[in-house]
Amino acid sequence: MKRDIFLAAVIAIGTLVLATCGRTGPHEATITDLAPAAGEVEDWAPVAEAQIFEGDDLFELINGGAEIYHEFGFRRALAQDFTGPEQRLIALEVFEMNDTAAAYGTYSFKIRGSGRPLELGDEAMLEDYYLNLHRGPYVVTLTGMNDDEITMQGITRIARAIAEKIQIDGEVPAVVAELVAGDGKPERVYYLRGELAVANVAPFAVGIRLGMTEGAAVRFSGRTEVMLRYPDAQLAQQQSAAIVRELGHRAGWTVVEEWDGDFALLDDGKGSHVELACSDDTIVMIASES
Repeated sequence: MKRDIFLAAVIAIGTLVLATCGRTGPHEATITDLAPAAGEVEDWAPVAEAQIFEGDDLFELINGGAEIYHEFGFRRALAQDFTGPEQRLIALEVFEMNDTAAAYGTYSFKIRGSGRPLELGDEAMLEDYYLNLHRGPYVVTLTGMNDDEITMQGITRIARAIAEKIQIDGEVPAVVAELVAGDGKPERVYYLRGELAVANVAPFAVGIRLGMTEGAAVRFSGRTEVMLRYPDAQLAQQQSAAIVRELGHRAGWTVVEEWDGDFALLDDGKGSHVELACSDDTIVMIASES
């Protein structure tokens, strides 16, 4: 019964029509236009010139975390500090991605999901002493050197000034919208474009060659659901079998139900199991902890 329900859900997902996630208007501003100049934000002014990072230079800005930006599709980044009342400091980072979906995905990994949503850009989240937002192909991060009221007000003002300069709106990638359309409210939602992103939300997939076009993941308490899209149904079938084969050969993992072209169930012997189903060009994996 459980298997039938699971397969029915995957088939329903596979038949939904995908929408495109693109740009809604001309890109009028460049990344260097986005950082507020002196006098644009009350009580706050830039310190020195903004720094621009392109290509592998991003590793100079982000030590140990630049890989996932490149996986999503990174163009360039801007970094600049702002000073405010009593020498308070705020650090600004703006990341220009290849498209709006890449910005959505980068943002989905930058937030922790436990902060306060703000009506800025396409989405914004204020958490502790920092703020993240995305709009169009841009992801913006503002970090205060402390979390007092004056600094947090400055962070919000600078973020609003930047969001208003971006003349491109984004939208939720279709694969994400499809996955979150089910029952329940997930704790976290992710957009995926490569194996590094998948491994971050589904540790069982570390080291498995997935080869998908894009994907999405949602996390609930005790359960993670991952949806992967492929160029065609044949490749999705081949990859499903390869995933089951790879997991089944790993120490501690047992194939409870062998792959039959539609469904497989694996157990790690430690109270966790992975259900995998394939329909058309879509693979769905559900990792559950008992």
